[in-house]
Amino acid sequence: MKLEKSIDHNRKTRGGEREMCQKIRELHGMTHMDLLRKTNQLGAFPIDVAQICYEMGIRLMPFDFAPIEAKMQETGDSKGAIMGAIVAKGNDLAILYQKGDTVHGRRFTVAHEIAHSCLHMDPTEKIHMEFRMACEQESPKEREANAFARGLLIPSETLRMITNGATRVDAREVPMLAEKFMVSESTMRARLGELEIEVTDTSADSGLETKLLFTDFGGAYSASGARAASGSKPNFGAF
Repeated sequence: MKLEKSIDHNRKTRGGEREMCQKIRELHGMTHMDLLRKTNQLGAFPIDVAQICYEMGIRLMPFDFAPIEAKMQETGDSKGAIMGAIVAKGNDLAILYQKGDTVHGRRFTVAHEIAHSCLHMDPTEKIHMEFRMACEQESPKEREANAFARGLLIPSETLRMITNGATRVDAREVPMLAEKFMVSESTMRARLGELEIEVTDTSADSGLETKLLFTDFGGAYSASGARAASGSKPNFGAF
């Protein structure tokens, strides 16, 4: 069923006699740490969001939202760009991410929709469909989901381990940290702020060279180790 038809189907059948989504019941109330423990990714980096979805029974699907955005514009319901969506029906749960998005964008969208599954979706609801709209990112619910997503992608213990427990990092180290966790620099800066790790700029001090605080674990804590312990998964693309 095309997504356009699913929207109308969702409106017509909400509240009908259908089986509630078992996946939502399993995810409801879980924290990002619960998910990391359950999928054996504590200490791993970068976090494998595709593995989390695989083990939690969530399907990942690339999707071109342009036709939906055009239809919303025609009906006057346009709220800007669609970044992703989550669909629950019966015992099926799927996350749709924007086809052609960056790796960082895809990873954050998936983590964000996982957050909604744990925090905001009603486990007794028969059918649920929700879009992630670019213009709604400042609403309380979206901010909460974004914070959950940052915690999932950048676990505090792992970040502190890599930075040797530093309370501040140089601004020139932020891109390298972001690369290690496969997130955007803005996401990394937001996470550092949440953990009260100050970002300082010493670039104006010509006599100072940035001291990289990162510990090199030689891959001992890489996400590949977590995948091996958890079993194989289908190829979901670059996550």
